[in-house]
Amino acid sequence: MDCPVPKLRYDNRVKKPERITESLFALGVFCSFLGAYFSVSLIGLGTGLVLVFGTWSAIKHRQWNLIRQNPLFIPLVLLIGAILVSILFASPYAYSKPLGKLRYLLCFFLFTIYFVENPLAKEKIAKLGIGISFLLGLVALLQHLGIFSPLAFISDLKPSPIPEVSDRFLATGFAFHHNPFGATLNLLAPVMLAHAFMSPKIEQKRWFGGAAAFCALGVVCSFSRSSWLAWFISTGLFLTLLRPRLAFGFFTALASTVVSLLLFYEPFRARASKFTLAANSERLELWRICWEMFKDSPWVGQGFYSFGTHFKKYTHQHETTSNFPVEAHNMYLDLLSGTGAIGLSAFIFFILSVLVLLSRAYKQKDGNLSERSWLLGGLAGFVAFMVGGLFDKLFYMTQTIVPVLFFLAIATSVVMIRNQKQNLK
Repeated sequence: MDCPVPKLRYDNRVKKPERITESLFALGVFCSFLGAYFSVSLIGLGTGLVLVFGTWSAIKHRQWNLIRQNPLFIPLVLLIGAILVSILFASPYAYSKPLGKLRYLLCFFLFTIYFVENPLAKEKIAKLGIGISFLLGLVALLQHLGIFSPLAFISDLKPSPIPEVSDRFLATGFAFHHNPFGATLNLLAPVMLAHAFMSPKIEQKRWFGGAAAFCALGVVCSFSRSSWLAWFISTGLFLTLLRPRLAFGFFTALASTVVSLLLFYEPFRARASKFTLAANSERLELWRICWEMFKDSPWVGQGFYSFGTHFKKYTHQHETTSNFPVEAHNMYLDLLSGTGAIGLSAFIFFILSVLVLLSRAYKQKDGNLSERSWLLGGLAGFVAFMVGGLFDKLFYMTQTIVPVLFFLAIATSVVMIRNQKQNLK
């Protein structure tokens, strides 16, 4: 009797191409993450690799069920649909670039598949986060003091002086502007802080704790007021959810620090004085324009990300004010004017779905500490995104929306892995 020959899943001719494909998919994932902190071009390369090779991998391994099972599948599909409807029914405008932003929303599903299939990759991201945090915190401090900026060797960009104080500068890291720099650090900081609290080893706690502190240093040196506020609220929420007693100490220490800076550091005092309506009349004018645009097309808006096309119809201030902004500086009002009530409702539904998903998952005690650190860090980072979006176009900027979706994908993968384990029981 002949012994049956076991069938191999792949022969040698298939193994190598598949390894290359999977490696390129992984490369795209890591480039997307690193690009958020070092180069928009790297984000473009990374997301391109993810879309091509991540899609191929999903087809090859029949992983479409992982997309349908994604807890955020319906909210994101509704949001994408609302954006497409706004473009379809809008008056002609340059919609190719706004339409291209949708690829990042599609990348979210592929990011999630990658981390479901490669759960150990999350730890590599965490370790990379430590190095990024220390590097960018140090660079931010040197830029703020006017000592050194790597941008001088990369491009013609140089940190801008703080408007109120000429001998101090707005730290930008490797970014083109201080706002996205601060916003991206606000996504990384709670992840580092969560690992600092939940790592089992003292040495790990110290490294992650130091990384969180350097992220905070970078946020401070960015002198982005929206990033300051977002860091304050997200960190306060983080500590309240983790250990309420620590939250009281945090608010006390922060209040003392703020008072000291107001008394003894002129750049901070001058910048903080701009937290008034009178000092932000330009922003109020931008938000008024959004409201007028919405009233002219209340249901589907005037086209996703079309503020720069239409704002001149609603104001003459750009004729008398040099460098008048062409951005709404509020992602909610921008979505309202661009996608109407339907689009903003879909976006709010997406936000609520994220908050419910992560908060419920974090409250469950069946996960290990590493899983819970990603859930809590992802939740706090998403809150920072929500707060920062009140004053900037974080949903539209490549350098901010990609890391938002990236960290959200990691947290979502934790939930999906949990669900898979429960289904096996």
